Amino acid sequence: MGEEREPLAVAIGNRIRLAREAARLSQAQIALRLSMGVSRYRSYELGDVLAPVGVLIELARILKRSACYFLGAADGKLSDEDRLLLDYFQRTHSLSLRESTLTVARLNFDHDQATRPQEAPRAQ
Repeated sequence: MGEEREPLAVAIGNRIRLAREAARLSQAQIALRLSMGVSRYRSYELGDVLAPVGVLIELARILKRSACYFLGAADGKLSDEDRLLLDYFQRTHSLSLRESTLTVARLNFDHDQATRPQEAPRAQ
């Protein structure tokens, strides 16, 4: 069996894929614009790897979205508190502090996913 993917990486990857498809661009076109291989880019879309902040910012520019969109903010809008937290994170140079912040964010995301009511299956 393969390694389980991190839910946060999967959620961000899904948003990346949706934005790319809406822009009618291929994975190869995006990878080229990001100066990376298609397999590396695909790993972000699939949620095999959590896309780095720098990649998300560049994707936002390419796909004409707010970087906040990829983080799950409704309509790409963040609350003032979320904006301050993101700004703090971007200005933090300590790798251990960044990793600790990401760990807390992942735990919070996992908790939210686990406590969210399950949606009923949609009729097709």
